[in-house]
Amino acid sequence: MSNPQTAQSIIMMRPSHFSANSETASSNAFQSSVAIPKDISLKAIEEFNNMVEILRNNNIEVIVIDDDPQPPKPDTVFLNNWFSTHDSGLVIVYPLESQIRRQERRLDIFDTLERKYRCLYSEITNLSIMEHEGKYLEGTGSLVLDRRERVAYMCVSSRSNAHVLNMFCHKAGYRGVTFHAYDENDVPVYHTNVMMSVGDKFAIVCSESIKNDAERVQVVSSLEESSREIIEISHEQMRSFAGNALEVCNGDEENFLVISRRAFDSLDAQQIEKINKYAKPLPIAIPLIELHGGGSVRCMMAENFLPGIDEE
Repeated sequence: MSNPQTAQSIIMMRPSHFSANSETASSNAFQSSVAIPKDISLKAIEEFNNMVEILRNNNIEVIVIDDDPQPPKPDTVFLNNWFSTHDSGLVIVYPLESQIRRQERRLDIFDTLERKYRCLYSEITNLSIMEHEGKYLEGTGSLVLDRRERVAYMCVSSRSNAHVLNMFCHKAGYRGVTFHAYDENDVPVYHTNVMMSVGDKFAIVCSESIKNDAERVQVVSSLEESSREIIEISHEQMRSFAGNALEVCNGDEENFLVISRRAFDSLDAQQIEKINKYAKPLPIAIPLIELHGGGSVRCMMAENFLPGIDEE
């Protein structure tokens, strides 16, 4: 892997079913309660397929796994919440708060990655056992990983538990940075990846969402110590998913910031200029998935850091 921070391929799950999840609505203030269109699954699949096409047209490698239609599951498109991959060959499977979402976990896909895409995994660590204790950590939704400096950022919420974070850090060799973040209505931010994104040389952060001064200084100082330029976003921009972005690398070693169209349109010229120094913004429209799922493009992409079999 030429860059420890940016994946050169991503994994996405094409949904066979999509709808608003009533079990997640209480802890996700980004999820809308407006009326749901009857053909929502078809429209979500259209948005998904369009996103894959845009990524591939920019020479970004996308591994698409088709969802198992039975049983119907509302959130399979957000597969980054239940697993993460690591360049050591480690796969970590995470505990999810929503019982409906626990049906999304499919360990068979790692055999598919190895057999069909020659991605070698050496170990699966399953943290989902912590669900029995009511403790959750929803993958790279709960965790924003600085893979270069081995720092795991996590805003505490009902879906992001410090004890499980410590288990992750012990297994993966990370240092945890915990804090509390709130939206403009003082509602806890449900996932860390809606208020911050860490790229190779820059970080997008809604630091005003961290109300505790000491916690805010800790997060900002940690990012500054990693020699990244900090791009601040507002509460309003966070609401538009401007923090829910992911830097990826394509086959020509070009860096892109994958971000939703809604999020990109919320940014001002100065913020875009800063991003352009490090990565080309790649806006993708997924309005229905954002509105009813309460997540954006970053949530739809699981980074593939597994080593290739030919690399061994």
